[in-house]
Amino acid sequence: ADPQERLRTAQGILGFTFEQTRELSGHAWRAGFRIDFAGQEGLDDGGLTKAWAAEIAFALFGDAALFDLRPAGRFFKPDDVESLPLDGVMIPSIDIYRWTGRFLAYVL
Repeated sequence: ADPQERLRTAQGILGFTFEQTRELSGHAWRAGFRIDFAGQEGLDDGGLTKAWAAEIAFALFGDAALFDLRPAGRFFKPDDVESLPLDGVMIPSIDIYRWTGRFLAYVL
């Protein structure tokens, strides 16, 4: 599979997920989600959630668009970066980083 195509697909999933969940409370995140992939059959008994989480993580950390890549790992962009591209839309960086924290807490 082409890694660039996978990244583009994962970024689309991230953009859609971000828009669907950005206003949810922490309580709603703790309650969990039911994941459906458009055009694919399957019940979410954990496998689809795992696949979804893997694609979101790949979109977040698969390139340097949202986090800086350094030898020691991935880091937040400098404070002067006020917005970041998410699926073709500029989003305030604080919103993306807050959402990423909720996502990481959810999957852990």
